[in-house]
Amino acid sequence: MAKISEHTIEQVRSSADIVDVVSDYVDLKKRGRNFFGLCPFHSEKTASFSVNQDKQIYHCFGCSAGGGSIHFVMQMEKLEFLDAVKHLAEKYNLKIQYDGHSGRKQISGQLEEIHEIAKEHFHQNLLSPTGEKVLAHLLDRGLSQDTIKKFKLGYSQSDWQGLLNIVRKHDFSSEAILQCGLFIDSEKGYFDRFRGRIMFPIHNAMGKTVAFAGRVFESDDPAKYVNSPETPIYHKSKILYGLWAIRNQLKETNAIIIVEGYFDYLQLYQAGLRNVLAVSGTALTEDHARELRKYTRKIVMAYDGDSAGFSAAIRAGYVLLRSEIEPLVAVIPVGNDPDDWVKTKGLTPFNSAVENATGLIKFHAEMFSGKMNNPTDKTRFAKEVLREISTISDEITRQVYIQHLAATINISETAMYSTLDRMRKMQTQRGLNRQIAKPSSETLLKDPVTYQPLEDEIIQLCFTSEPLIRSGMVESLSPEWFVSPRMRTIFEQLAIHPHGVSLPDAALVMDELQDPLDREILSALIFRSDDIQNTPEFAVDCLTRMEKRFLTRQMDELRTQLKDAESDGVDVTSHIVKIEEIKTLIRSLQKKYTELFADEKP
Repeated sequence: MAKISEHTIEQVRSSADIVDVVSDYVDLKKRGRNFFGLCPFHSEKTASFSVNQDKQIYHCFGCSAGGGSIHFVMQMEKLEFLDAVKHLAEKYNLKIQYDGHSGRKQISGQLEEIHEIAKEHFHQNLLSPTGEKVLAHLLDRGLSQDTIKKFKLGYSQSDWQGLLNIVRKHDFSSEAILQCGLFIDSEKGYFDRFRGRIMFPIHNAMGKTVAFAGRVFESDDPAKYVNSPETPIYHKSKILYGLWAIRNQLKETNAIIIVEGYFDYLQLYQAGLRNVLAVSGTALTEDHARELRKYTRKIVMAYDGDSAGFSAAIRAGYVLLRSEIEPLVAVIPVGNDPDDWVKTKGLTPFNSAVENATGLIKFHAEMFSGKMNNPTDKTRFAKEVLREISTISDEITRQVYIQHLAATINISETAMYSTLDRMRKMQTQRGLNRQIAKPSSETLLKDPVTYQPLEDEIIQLCFTSEPLIRSGMVESLSPEWFVSPRMRTIFEQLAIHPHGVSLPDAALVMDELQDPLDREILSALIFRSDDIQNTPEFAVDCLTRMEKRFLTRQMDELRTQLKDAESDGVDVTSHIVKIEEIKTLIRSLQKKYTELFADEKP
C-alpha cells in the first residue's frame, strides 16, 4: 500500500512552525522564552497553554495535552496522523511524496475521492435533461449559472443505486464505501442516501469536498434537508459553509456575517459580499467560534426573521462571547430570510441592517418573551442573561456585558455582580461534583506504584542543553532500569535517535509515541527540563541512583530465592556469590560514573 514518504513527513515537521500552526487556533502572547494562550482543549480562565518555539512543542499545564505541530492538528481537526501531515502539507504548499506506487490510498484519501466523484455526478445530473426542472428552479430562485457552476450545485436522481454503481467502478475499499456517508447499509444491501434532491457540496477550509446537504425537490418527504453523517473527513460542528471560497479575503474584513442557510450564503456571495459564511446543518458551536477567531473578533448574525431565527441568533451570540468574539445581530424583517430579502429588495437594505446591527444584550431584551416592565419578568430575564455571562471565562468581557445588561434593564451593577458570584460558585461546585477521575499524565506520573521522581529527572537530562551529559545518559542507561512502563517506553523511543551536538528533536520523539498520555508526560517533562541541574555531578548522582535501584531489586530477588533454596535444602553458594558481586557493583557505581563524565570533559 502506498504511504506518505518519511521525507515528506520530515519536510512537514520542519516547515510547520509550532507557533505559526497554533496561532491559527489560539491567541498566543510571548512571555519569556515561551508563548502562552487559553487552551483550545479545555475551558479555562487563565492561560496555561504554553508553546516552546525552540523545541517545537506545546504543553497545557491545565489538562496536560502536549505534542508537536502534527499532533496539535490531529487533536484540533480530529485527524489521523497521516491526514494531519497532508493537512499541514497543503497549508505550507508542500508536495506529498509516496513510498511505492501501487495499492489503494489511505481511507481519508479514498473518502475525498469518492466525494469528488459524487460532486461531479450530481452536477452533471443537474445539467442533463433529467435535471432540467431543478436547474430552472435554481435559476428562478435567483442563482446565476456562474454561481451554480462555481459551487457545483447538483441533483441526485431518484435511482436507489445511481451513485453507488458509479463508485463501484473504481478501486475503493468496502470500508471507504461504508464510511463515506453517501450510502446506507440495509438488510438488502447498499443504496444511495441522497435521492431526488438538490445537492449542495460541502467543502472544508482547504476546498476539499467532504459532505453534502440534499434539499427536497417536488416530493412530499417531510425531511426538508438530508445531510451527510459525520465521517472521518467531516465534522459538522467545525465546518463553515463557503469558507473555502472566501478564506483569503476574510482577514481584510472588519466583521464576518453568519447566515443559516445555503441559499442565504449563495445569494449574498453572488451579490458581491466576500465576508459571509453559513453554518453547516447545525447550530453555531464552540468549534465554529474557534475557527472564526482565526479571521475576526466581530460577527454579525443575519438569521431568519422569525422566532426560530431570533432564538438561534441569541444562542449563537453567547457561544461567540465565550470565545471572546463580539456578537451583533442584523435584524431581518419578520417573515424574510437573507435570501428572499436581497433577491426582492437588493443589497442596500441588507447592508444597512448589517451596519446598524444590534448588540446581543439589547437584541435579547427586545426578543424576550416576558414584559420588561413586570418585576418578575425583568428578574427572570436578568438571571437568564447572567447565567450566560457566568460561563464567560474572560473577566473583562464579563464586566463589559454586565454593564450592558445593567444599563439595558436599569438594575444596579452591584446586584448583578452579587448574583453572578453566587451563580459561578454554584457552577464551580457542580463541576467539582461531576468531575470523573480519569487518568492523566499527572495522575499516572504520580501513581505510587510506578511513579519515580528520579525517572523524571533522567528523561529531562536526556534533553539537557549539555551534549556530553545527554550522550552520557543515553549511552549508560538501560531500559530495564525503569520501574514505570511509560517512562521505559519514552526512553526507548528517544534513545533510538542520534545524540550529537544538536538537541534531540522533541516533536519527532513525541510524534513516534503511540499513546497520547506518553506524549503528555514527555511534553510536561521537557517544559520543566530547564528547572533541573544540568551538571555532570547531578548526572552522576542520577545514574548512580538509577542503576543502584535496579541492582538492589536484583539483589532482593536473589535473597528471596536464597531463603527458598535454604528451606528446600538446595546448595545456595551460587546465590551468595551473585549477591556479593552485586554489592561490589553498587559500591563502584559512584566512581564509575564520575570517571565517565571526567573522561568526556574536553
